[in-house]
Amino acid sequence: MTLLDAPLLESAPEGKPVSALHALHAEFLSEQRFNARLAPATLHVYRQAFAALMSVLPTLTPERLTPAAMTEFFRRLELRTRQVGRQERRGVKSSTVAAYRAKLAKFFLWLQARGVITDSPFRGMPYPRVEYEDRKYLGRVAVERIFAALTLGARWRSRLLRTRNLALFAVLLYAGLRRGELLGLHVSDVDLRRLELTVRPETCGGLCPSTRGSCQRSRTIWPSAAGASWAASTSSRTRSAISRSHARA
Repeated sequence: MTLLDAPLLESAPEGKPVSALHALHAEFLSEQRFNARLAPATLHVYRQAFAALMSVLPTLTPERLTPAAMTEFFRRLELRTRQVGRQERRGVKSSTVAAYRAKLAKFFLWLQARGVITDSPFRGMPYPRVEYEDRKYLGRVAVERIFAALTLGARWRSRLLRTRNLALFAVLLYAGLRRGELLGLHVSDVDLRRLELTVRPETCGGLCPSTRGSCQRSRTIWPSAAGASWAASTSSRTRSAISRSHARA
């Protein structure tokens, strides 16, 4: 098996023949991987969006990529039921529709650039309006209780672990990082001189809204908000020790 053969085999569901769209999407992923150098996590998100499209419209072909087909795709998604824990839910959120559309749009533009289709099936279609009305956040009382529990309620093996864990929660809370982004941080991603954190594409897991391949971004460290624990735990004297204890914990 050659490198060119491998993407074709992994794009189609196991036990099913490779359709024209599967083969084209495999070529698209191969180009994004080796030419655009996209992170594996980003490529995984592209695969997920394409897999959802083909699971809902399994007979889709390049010739049938029309606005009507995309409308039917999203209509079926809205009517489809899914199991979430013990509950059965129906429909999808607008944010999910927007995410699928963003990932599929790049593939469709790639098809258009190669003359496979004459125009993107999303052309002229209104973009979904995404509103996060169910946003959840921690209030001041909840934050104070968590800090109190970390400081007084828990029994840490050492003061270093206690300080490190306080810093981890402070960064998660005040820098606005996702859990995976926090766990993926390296010491080299922390710039105390400029008071910035760097979130790399491989750290964010392809979850950021960017569709351009690199979603590297910076987050400001707020010393007054994060507290003295953050500055103490990331000082040059204790960085290596914290890194070692984080790996063991």
